[in-house]
This record gives sequence, C-alpha cells and structure tokens, in this order.
Amino acid sequence: MRILLAAGVWACLTGACRREPVPGTPSAPTATATADARGTTMGDSNDKPNAAGEISLSVTARADVPAALVAFDGAGELVTADERRAMRWRAQAPGAPIDLAAWAPVKSLAVAADGTVLAGAARIAADGSIGGDAAAFRAAFGAAGKASALWTLTAAAWRGDGAELWLSTRRQPPTSKGPAPAGPRARFLVLGSGLAIARELDGGGVPWSRIIAAPTWTATVGAGLQLWPASGGAAVELAKAPPGAIAASGDGRVVAAGTLGRATAWSAPDGRELASWDVPGQAVTAIAASRDGALIATADDAGAIRLWRLDGGAAREVASAEADPMVTGLAFSPDDRRLAAVSPMPPGGTTLLAIRTR
Repeated sequence: MRILLAAGVWACLTGACRREPVPGTPSAPTATATADARGTTMGDSNDKPNAAGEISLSVTARADVPAALVAFDGAGELVTADERRAMRWRAQAPGAPIDLAAWAPVKSLAVAADGTVLAGAARIAADGSIGGDAAAFRAAFGAAGKASALWTLTAAAWRGDGAELWLSTRRQPPTSKGPAPAGPRARFLVLGSGLAIARELDGGGVPWSRIIAAPTWTATVGAGLQLWPASGGAAVELAKAPPGAIAASGDGRVVAAGTLGRATAWSAPDGRELASWDVPGQAVTAIAASRDGALIATADDAGAIRLWRLDGGAAREVASAEADPMVTGLAFSPDDRRLAAVSPMPPGGTTLLAIRTR
C-alpha cells in the first residue's frame, strides 16, 4: 500500500522517521513512502538480496523533487541540487526543503563533514550563512588581467582536508559583440588559504566536468579520467575516455567510475585497477562507493540501482532495487546504512533506500 506524506517524510530521509506533519511548517513537495497496515515505514518489495541473504536494498522514502546531484554531510543530513538551486533536508525541521543560495546553474556539489556546502561557486555554512567565496572566485577568475566575465565555472571540489579548492573554468564563447580574446579555452586552478591562487594546472584543453577529492589525491574528468596526488606530482591517467560517472570511498582509498555498460574501481592514489565488471543496461548513469570502498552502487539507464561487493579482483552483485529512469546522482550516508538517489528528469525525484545486512 502506498501513502502520501507531506511534512515529516524527510525525517525518514535523515534517519528519524515520523509521519505527522509539523504544525506551522510550509507545505512539502509531494512525497511517497511504503507502509504496512500499522503505518510503519517499510521497504518496497522490489528489494533483491544476494543468494546468501547478506544484504538487501529497499526503498524507504521518496519525494517528487527532481535533482541532479546529491550528498550527505557528516551528520547524515541530505543535500540535493539541480540546475537552479541547492536544497538541504533537515531531520529536526521536516517539511519543505531549505533553499540554499548559490550561483546558478549549480554544476557541482560538495558537502563537508561539518555541514558546509559548496554549491557551484557559493559556500554555505551549516547554519545557512553565506561565505565570501563569490568575490574570491571573481578575483581568481579575473587574475592575470583576464576579465572575470569571460570565465564560467564548470566544476569545483574541496580537497578532503579542506586545505585546497580545485576549480575548472571555461572561457565564454564569442558573442555578437566580437570574438573572445586569445588565450586558453580552459583554466584549472588550485586555491589555498583565503582562496588565493596557489597554482595553475596543465589540465589539457577540455574543461573538467567533474572533480572529486580526498586528503591525498584529486580525480578529474576532462578528456579522460586523471588522478592527481596531493604531493604535486604528475597525474596518473586512469582512463583515456571520460567516464559518465565517478565516485570515491569515504576513506579515500578507492576511486570508481562507470561508462557504457561497465564499471571499474581503482586503488588510490596509485591508480592500480581493483576490478572491472559489466553492468546491465546501456550506460552507468551514476556511481557511489561506501566509506571503506567494499561496496559500489551503480545506477543504469534501465532504471535499476545495484550494489556490488569488491572481492578478490572481481565484483559480484549483492542487491538491487528499481529506480527512476536516468538517475544522475548516488550517495552513501556516513554510516553506509542508506543510499540516496536523485533523478532530474520527470517523473524523477529524490529517493532514499535502506541497506540492510541480514
């Protein structure tokens, strides 16, 4: 049986289920969850445990709020983003999501353990206050006499320990007012203390579309997939072609990527391949890794989310669940007990799945 929930469904998404609307809260987006006759929130019947019955994956809550990017903070609160805005879903104040101010469009999303959100070029603290990053970004893009209006941010990420901010920028194309000034098509910057430019990288002529970072390395997707050591040495090429999705384990020891019908995992930062395996469907549209890298989650264009366990140089499927078509973002919660999935295409939305060990 399916029930409609208003405020209160997102308490389930952040760990403390409650079904009663909170008095005085704004109307929440339409959301659905599954329940038994007693009203207890339950998983959908489409969960598929592995043969040994070790793990099950089941849908516990869903909101009809399309999004393209998703992440959890250190407290287990959920943050989602689409092209227009970033949203935070709070357990202590369930109901409509809290809009986070950000430059539009939001092409990248990173959430620190303390709840700080980097959405596009805006840095928003856990209390909702906005940092002075916008002016610093403009100053960085306008360095060396280049007008800041000529540059667009394509990807950004805080390196795991927060010491550096990695940026990819793309030069604006020529307009009717005249051609763009001569110069590189893309710039790749590393900002340090006070968001001053620490160094500029030779990232190739293709702007990076994705950046993920850990304390000892940064991975970037441009013409291919590269792994940059924090020591400043040469980048390690993991793949010559750009994957459709990349992710890192919480401990920073595993990098995973998905492409047309295939997923691969490498150890970091040495870039040694751990496993490569076929994924049903035409393309892997999203990928995520658990904190220790033992579990990899994939979403495919056939509308399925699958859990894979890395074991001895191979990956075996241990659970699966049905999902919205074209899931573009997956994220494990800090305790690896929940998996969030987002889809930007109607009738897509934001879905939370429970990962249970039996």
